[in-house]
Amino acid sequence: MTEELLAGGHDSGPVSRVGNTVRRPVRPWTRSVHALLRHLEAVGFTAAPRVIGVEESGQREILTYVHGSDGRTARCYDDEALAEVAGRIRELHRAAAGFQPPPDARWRPDPYAPPGPLVCHNDLGPANTIYRDGKPRAFIDWDFATPTTAVWDLGYAVRSFVPLYAPADCVAMGYPPDRQAERLRLFCDAYGMDRPTREALLPAVRARLDAQSSAFTDRTKQTLTDHWQDWSRSLTI
Repeated sequence: MTEELLAGGHDSGPVSRVGNTVRRPVRPWTRSVHALLRHLEAVGFTAAPRVIGVEESGQREILTYVHGSDGRTARCYDDEALAEVAGRIRELHRAAAGFQPPPDARWRPDPYAPPGPLVCHNDLGPANTIYRDGKPRAFIDWDFATPTTAVWDLGYAVRSFVPLYAPADCVAMGYPPDRQAERLRLFCDAYGMDRPTREALLPAVRARLDAQSSAFTDRTKQTLTDHWQDWSRSLTI
């Protein structure tokens, strides 16, 4: 069967499509991620790949291929898509809440993530979201999954999906740079975010930015500082 090299996989190694499956290198945390994905499937969460197994060689995992385009290609930036992705993340967090990791679970090290009871995706953004017909269908690339808190997961998600980038970066990507406060409120409302989570959200965005270093994140940090009061007001309920 023909093997097609897929875009992405920069951190996990070459990712290939074979028929209706995806083949990815096995990593030390693969078994733990598989346990999480199997739990999500068992409780009826549909917005994630399914685990098929591991190749006979033991070198590559086999997951179901999710048809569609990732958010960078689909460019689904309308408010409806934003609200739907927030709702999907809420469904994910609810589904993951009942997951009990195996006793020997290993996760990809993340020295910045605060420890917590919820195993989160930890890398939610358009690049790891598959869209079909303008709607978010699945979250892929679970290599960064780790036990942490929902607000840590959300801090990265709102930064990436709203997004909370510098105006010039928003324009370059095709996002509306003048509606960030409105879209931030829309995301939080669609997720059903409670007051304590809203109050912790912008500090979580800042903490996640502090865990990275680049000109892009520096611009995003400055934008967050410049709009902190305005965005904080948009979060009040």
